[in-house]
Amino acid sequence: MPEHSQSDEARQGADTANLVGHYRINLDGTWLFEEISELPHLYLQVYGFFAEMEAPRPEVDFEYLPSQPIDFRRFNYPWAGGWSAANFYRGLVRNLRDDAVPRVVQIQFASPGFIELSLWLAAAAAVRRCINETAKTASIVNKTYDEIYKGMHARQLLALDVRKKTLELAREEMAFVAKARKQLANAIGLTEREAEGAVRLGPGTSEQVLEKNELGTVKMLMSLTRRIIGLAKFEEDGKAKF
Repeated sequence: MPEHSQSDEARQGADTANLVGHYRINLDGTWLFEEISELPHLYLQVYGFFAEMEAPRPEVDFEYLPSQPIDFRRFNYPWAGGWSAANFYRGLVRNLRDDAVPRVVQIQFASPGFIELSLWLAAAAAVRRCINETAKTASIVNKTYDEIYKGMHARQLLALDVRKKTLELAREEMAFVAKARKQLANAIGLTEREAEGAVRLGPGTSEQVLEKNELGTVKMLMSLTRRIIGLAKFEEDGKAKF
């Protein structure tokens, strides 16, 4: 198993899919007791999202592949409440390949200190990029999220089961949802490939499981944005550098 230092060169070269190496999260400042568990909890969930992007899988063509049974998607949740997000990230983490599971190599509790992990470097690099992008533009990201949340609430889309046989959204609602998906992906720094991967991770409907589900994808990206904002706060406060 190759080992890699936390140098900029190693980080920038971490785009090789499924390359396992060592990665450090640097720690500093004064921590609250509850934050000691909060950081790894959020990190593992966001890392699980990007590891799923890197995991090898058959290519799926949404345009031409016929409808498949409802269990084709592993993460087909209603996204009509908090349990969908909890189950979604639990499923991501549970489905990590064995070599992708983050393992603690070394911890140094000090100021400064660090947590050194063995994991997929490509996924870790993607997490780092999105955290840094969000930390740099925190006010914009928060404003974007708040405006989308208010728009979803005003249109009564938050409690709508995205797996309904037919998602009967008005043209204005569909335009809002499609724009919101792109805004969230851009705000947290997803690449074009990752944004497309998010669509493929989203839920299907009972009518056609493989059709692109804009509303489900937006709800999923909202949950991802909340978690990245939480991690970026550690960086903004000088408590962690990813």
